[in-house]
Amino acid sequence: MGRASGRRRMINSVNKLTAENDCTEAILIQRRPKWIALSTGVAMLTGNVGVMLLPMPDELEPFVGVELALFVRNTLALFVGMALAMVVFLSLTSYLVLAHRPGEVVLARSSRWYAKAVEIADRWPSPVSAPIDSTIMSKRVTLGSSQYHVPPQFSRRLNKILSSK
Repeated sequence: MGRASGRRRMINSVNKLTAENDCTEAILIQRRPKWIALSTGVAMLTGNVGVMLLPMPDELEPFVGVELALFVRNTLALFVGMALAMVVFLSLTSYLVLAHRPGEVVLARSSRWYAKAVEIADRWPSPVSAPIDSTIMSKRVTLGSSQYHVPPQFSRRLNKILSSK
């Protein structure tokens, strides 16, 4: 017996939370603060500058030359900065499950490390009129007073969830 897919796990968890067995569709969406780009940029810059300020080991120079030693240090600075930016981005992002049940759309908080609903956050009668904008790497949907990000490959499912009765 195989493992359940993430989509099936989300549908089953919404069914369990609502005590019904009628959830037809579910996707994982993200909520991010508006200032997330600034904070990830500062984290990346801090990592880069922090490594660049470290003294270059003199022992490397006779073996690899100054240029290669600088290249290694700059590459390390780039990776440290990217790792810090990723940690900041992941810690500031909240994951939620947006699901469709007959007659309503359910928004539920998701487990941070496992795609399943753990608590219902909001409900709206279906169909939901919500503006959908395109951003660089995601679709942005406004539900209530909050904005959520959806990967572009799930835009059809998002439209199905919002427009179904």
